[in-house]
Amino acid sequence: MEYIVDIFIGVPLLFLAYKGAVNGIVKEILNIVGLVLAVYITFNYMDIAATYVAALFEDGTQSFIPFLAGALLFIIVLSIISLIAYWTREWLDAVKLGTVNRFLGSLFGMLKGAILMSAIFLLLAGFQVPREDLREQSILYPYVIQAAPVSYNVITAVYPGAENFTDTIRKTLENYNPVDKLPVINP
Repeated sequence: MEYIVDIFIGVPLLFLAYKGAVNGIVKEILNIVGLVLAVYITFNYMDIAATYVAALFEDGTQSFIPFLAGALLFIIVLSIISLIAYWTREWLDAVKLGTVNRFLGSLFGMLKGAILMSAIFLLLAGFQVPREDLREQSILYPYVIQAAPVSYNVITAVYPGAENFTDTIRKTLENYNPVDKLPVINP
């Protein structure tokens, strides 16, 4: 049981690598760009979304509200982007790149999986899931947890005036929950 977190990380990564090989690089590129955009939009606008989610609860200062708002925002943005990627893939279906398309697609599938798992683990961190002892025992967790913040910071590097991941999260959570519990900010 000591490597349970690695199993929860490794299985989806391998599955998404396989799916990436089946889908090819064209669809995977559209999906990875969409996932990075979803991570950026989620963590950048999580504070705004939290104000709307907080209105649904009696006590608006509950510590889980920004994480719930972030999860909802992430799902909505990812759904819209997935729909656009599907339409684009249908349009590009006539293009067949063969083995190179499949190999590069598997690499992009793994990258997409790492970003997705990272975003999920960051949102679950507010609920202390997985437990700290399981995170410390994991081989893959310290590497995968960095994928969403790195992808977020890639966007901020090209987006003028955008704050980096750590500053954005600190600002969003300062009214809700101690930021020091997030594994990316205080590893």
